[in-house]
Amino acid sequence: MELVQRDARSVFVTVVAWLFIVFSALGLLMSIAQNVMISIMPSFPQPTDANFLERNFQVLFLIPLVLSLAMLGISVGLLKRREWARKSFIGCLSLGVLYLAASLLFMWLMGTGSPAVPQGASPEFQESARQFESMRLTMFVVMAIFAVGVSGIFIWIISKLVQPTVCDEFAN
Repeated sequence: MELVQRDARSVFVTVVAWLFIVFSALGLLMSIAQNVMISIMPSFPQPTDANFLERNFQVLFLIPLVLSLAMLGISVGLLKRREWARKSFIGCLSLGVLYLAASLLFMWLMGTGSPAVPQGASPEFQESARQFESMRLTMFVVMAIFAVGVSGIFIWIISKLVQPTVCDEFAN
């Protein structure tokens, strides 16, 4: 009887998998709590001209629940060194980078369309408008730093997961 020696498992994959298991489980718990709260809230009559978001309010809270559950399953698969999980994990992180970039673009575009202060506005109004613009710009800079940092981490993880030595750890 011949014993098959298993390739060494990298600490990197194990740590990443466990971190995302914890993050996904916490996200799942928060999503469950949100969905329970939304389900027990009294429903209010919707006007006939209600937009899509108002008509499908509860569905918006199901999306993070489903995503957290999927990421939890993918992270467990990554821990077990399943090839489908490695590919899915890379896809999820790639989508995360695209989502962060789109969020920044959306935030910038929403801010650039803010109306100018009308001519002859009171000094108090002008000062409030200036403070609001300063706050909006500060929020954008903080969000940009966060998005670039998280995207950098995601891209680094992806670059490690596509290395041949890491790919060799995964079974089909």
